[in-house]
Amino acid sequence: MDIKKVGIIGLGTMGAGIIQISAEAGYDVVVLARKEESIKKGKITIEHKEAAFAKIKWTLDKKDMGDCDIIIEAAAEDMDAKKQLLRDIDEVAAPHAIIATNDTDEKDDRRWETWTQDRRRILQI
Repeated sequence: MDIKKVGIIGLGTMGAGIIQISAEAGYDVVVLARKEESIKKGKITIEHKEAAFAKIKWTLDKKDMGDCDIIIEAAAEDMDAKKQLLRDIDEVAAPHAIIATNDTDEKDDRRWETWTQDRRRILQI
């Protein structure tokens, strides 16, 4: 698969780093946030890299992830929220899209399999 567009969920330390390196690598990036305040904070973090910044689309609408080739979830460690978020993303993601979750809990990576309709799409990183 030729990845052209990367969707990233979460604007914390991990998410901001993934956003920046993805944009600097030349990928188009869509960033999903829950609140407008998060977008403003994320923009300030990355704004000094103008070329990278031009590749980033900031959004509050999950549907904007629909044409991403890979979607990386790096949201806060709230398992109930992640579960719902991944289900919502699974509904709007393109059929070929890879959905990856950046989860710090290594107890049972199989739990993600029940959170999306197509178990092959989810990847724990």
